[in-house]
Amino acid sequence: MKMINKIAAAGLGLAMMGSSAFAQSLADAKKAIDAEQFQKAKSILKNLVTTEATKDENYFYLGWVYIKQDYPDSAKAVFMKGLNVNANSALNEVGLGIAAKLDKDQAGAAADFAKAITLAGKDSKPFVYIGKGYLLPDGTGKVSPADASAALDVLNKGVIASAVKSKDKTAPPASNDADLYSTRGEANRILLKSNEAYTDFSTAQTLDPKSPGVFVALGVLWKYADNFDGAADQFKQALALDPNYGPAYREWAETDLRQAQTVPTVAKVKVNEAAEYYKKYISLTDASAESQMRYADFLMNAGDYQTLVQVTSDLAKSSNANLRIYRYQL
Repeated sequence: MKMINKIAAAGLGLAMMGSSAFAQSLADAKKAIDAEQFQKAKSILKNLVTTEATKDENYFYLGWVYIKQDYPDSAKAVFMKGLNVNANSALNEVGLGIAAKLDKDQAGAAADFAKAITLAGKDSKPFVYIGKGYLLPDGTGKVSPADASAALDVLNKGVIASAVKSKDKTAPPASNDADLYSTRGEANRILLKSNEAYTDFSTAQTLDPKSPGVFVALGVLWKYADNFDGAADQFKQALALDPNYGPAYREWAETDLRQAQTVPTVAKVKVNEAAEYYKKYISLTDASAESQMRYADFLMNAGDYQTLVQVTSDLAKSSNANLRIYRYQL
């Protein structure tokens, strides 16, 4: 009987350990979003809005995933639920502004962003996500200079609003939010302000040295400077921190392709390498129709027609198929 009780107790302990091992938090969801594992993030967040229904942040990040997956209507509905939980939720107010902007309601977006800033106080995150909202690519896959400038303006305000005093009394107050500087660095990069972008990314790296995303951002900066070895080194460092960080492989692929187009002597090697890196990126993320379309471009450059036919045939069956895919099947 004692032996049975011991076995039962051990089993209960294992069950409890198992349930805690699989418990996933908002931090896990944010990590998945950063790694572009949106389906995983969505699964975690859908659970959180049920189990932690009074936390308005959970609704915002679920809505942000819908934004990233190009479902602004679904995002708007989730942001509204977040505001029902907390009428003063600055983040969900930001979310409504982003949804309005995507719906080309510029006046509505401006009003929502202004209200969010008022509600934010010294909290940097609403400023960060207003900036990220402005930096979402348009229908052409680009960010306009006007939107990048608007992002930069609000991110500058965020640095001031969330500034904390340094232990070094001679240093001016600054924010301690790495994401704020990283996002501002992206705005500066788009505006071709490379020195300012480098300073922002370096600050973000100092604040969060374990963030693979900051290394990738620096790698992209080096890519556009045609410093291909420097870019590759940054991607390697990102993957040393997280071997499954998909965006590092995507940007490494894009860098290899740029190098192939710039340095003819390495073109053949680099286009093949690029295709392999992009394949790895897809395997680590959600394999969206857009990423698979880009993979088809890499396969075309690499001359891997057998894989190209397979990928494009699968894409053609999708309801989200881009008409461009049929060009590869001719």
